[in-house]
Order: sequence, then C-alpha cells, then structure tokens
Amino acid sequence: MSDQSEPGTDLVLGGAVTAVVAFGPGNAAKLLDSIERKAREEAAALDVSTRAGREAFASLGLKVAKTKTAFDGMGKSLVDGWKKQAGVIDQERRMIRDRLDALKEEVRKPLTEYENAERDRIAAHEAALAEIIAFADVPADASPYQIALRMDDLTAKAKRSWQEFSTRATMTIGQINDRLTDLHAAAVKREADAAELDRLRAEHAERERQEAEIRQQEREDEIRRRAAEQARLDAEARAAAELGEAARREQAAELARVAAQEAADRAEAARVAAVAKAEQDRLDAERRAEVARKEAAAQSAERERVAIDAERKRAADAKAAEEAETARRTADKAHRAKVNNEAMSGLVAAGLDDKAARAAVIAIARGAVPHTSISY
Repeated sequence: MSDQSEPGTDLVLGGAVTAVVAFGPGNAAKLLDSIERKAREEAAALDVSTRAGREAFASLGLKVAKTKTAFDGMGKSLVDGWKKQAGVIDQERRMIRDRLDALKEEVRKPLTEYENAERDRIAAHEAALAEIIAFADVPADASPYQIALRMDDLTAKAKRSWQEFSTRATMTIGQINDRLTDLHAAAVKREADAAELDRLRAEHAERERQEAEIRQQEREDEIRRRAAEQARLDAEARAAAELGEAARREQAAELARVAAQEAADRAEAARVAAVAKAEQDRLDAERRAEVARKEAAAQSAERERVAIDAERKRAADAKAAEEAETARRTADKAHRAKVNNEAMSGLVAAGLDDKAARAAVIAIARGAVPHTSISY
C-alpha cells in the first residue's frame, strides 16, 4: 500500500494528498466539498465568450477528470491492502466518481452549451448554403420570370450575416448567381425564339389563307361560267323537247290506260285466289280440329282404362296382403299355442298341476318372470 500523493490531485486541491488521508473516515466527502468549491469558484471567474476562457473551461474540466482518476487509483491501491474494507472503499469510490462526474458536467456546462450553440450555428450556415446551391436546380422549361424569382430569393439570402462563412458564402452565391444569370438569358432567348417562330408561322398561315381565298374565288367563277353554259344548253333542250311533248303525253296516256287495265286484271285474279285459299284453309283447319278431337278422346279413354286397371290391381294387392297377414297371424297364433302347450306339458311333467303350469307359461310369455323366456 502506497501513502504517496497521487499526481493530478494537487491540480485542484492545491497540495499533496495521500491515499490513507483521502479514504479516511469522512475525509473523501470533505475533500470533495473542497474540490467542488474551488472548481466552481474557478469556473465562475471564467468567460466563455473568449477563446482563453473556453480553453480555461476545458482545462478545468480536464483537471476534475484527472482528480477523479487519481482518487479512483488511490482507492484501488488501498483495496489491495485493505480487503476487509473493500466494500466501504468501493462505495466511497462510486460516490467520488458520481460526484466528480456531476461536478465535471457542472463546471463544463457553459462550454458545453457554447459548443452546442456553435454546432447549431454552423449547421444553420451549412443549411443556408445548401438552400442557395439548390437554387441552381432549375427545370429545363422554366420561364425567365420563374428564374428571376430565384435570383431575387438568392439576393435575399445573400444579406444573411455569414460570420466566418462569409468568404465561402460569397463564392457560392457568386457561382449560383452566374448560373442563374446564364439560365435567365437562355430562357429569354428561348422565349424570343419561340415568339419569332410563332410570328413566322402566323405569316405563313396568313399567306396560305389568302392563296386559299384566291383559289376559292377562281373555283366560284368557273362554277358560275359552267352554270350559265348549262342553262343555255338546258333552254335549247327544253325548246326541242316541247316539240314532241304532246305526242309523248298521248303515248304515255295510252300506256297508263293499258297498265291500269293490267293492274285491275291482276287484282281480280289475286282476289279470286285469296278467296279460294281462305276456303281451303278453313276446310283444312276443320279437318285438323276433328283429328285432334278424336285423338284427345282416344287418349282420355286410354287414361281412364289405365286408371281402372291400376285401381283393380291396387285392390287385389291390398286384399292379397290382408289375406297374407291374416294367414301369418293365424299361423303365428297356432305356433305360439303349440309352443306354450309343450312348455306347459313340460311343467306338468316336472310336478306342477295344469292350472299352475298354465299360469307359469302365461307369466313367462308376458315377460313377468325375470331371466326366463320362451323361444318361439
């Protein structure tokens, strides 16, 4: 067991401390009170807003961590020699570790908060730069107006306080602005080219319309000329046709008279044929009706005969069944009487009188005698 002071403890305590002293009864808590008070006094005197102050916070946290390590090491060395006090010492060590860990977090808290704030601040700058870079992702069909809006957004982003990112932000903003400027110029040219193409197409369509009107006028003039010529020819034809119109009308009248007579003859022949066909149809219908009536009567008579035969057979079968059942019952009754008489004779032969034997057979036959029966 060593009683030498451990390196590092005097960084906070301001003097040497031996393991025996450190882990004496109640000493650890007193030492920790002193260490905590001194560490907190030093932390309160530091300024986290300065580089020197932040380095001092880090150094103070490291001192506390080293003190914890030194105490823990001294405790371990005492455990090797003081086996009986291992539980007490281990409990003290855990208490020391926990309190010094908490003290380290406490005294380092301003620096930790500062570091977290720095990370958030830097992440915000990086996110803003990423958003600026995304401005260059312009759709291929974007209009000059849409690109100009992005350029306005870029200008607004450029006004951000970039702090130490100013150089990088200035370079990135310049690159993206050049890119958007080129895209805007290309979009303006694309729209101008499209407008020129529309103008040329409109001029071409107008020329085609005018040429179509000229062709239409020429077609209409030709139609009118041909109509006039046809009217002249039609007039000449009508004049020539009128010369023979009377003869044609007379011939047509004769033809119409002949056609009318032929039509009348055909109508009369059709009427006569229709009358004859109607009479024949009536006679045929009467014959078919008579045949159907006779067939229906024959079928009805056959059904009646079949029904009578079936009823006769049913009656005969019922009578035969009844006679058979009567014969069966008579034969069964005679058989049972024979068996009963034989059983009664056996009982008489066994010593019973006729009356007692008869009563015994009747009781057995009725099932009134347990475990005894007559086999018919």
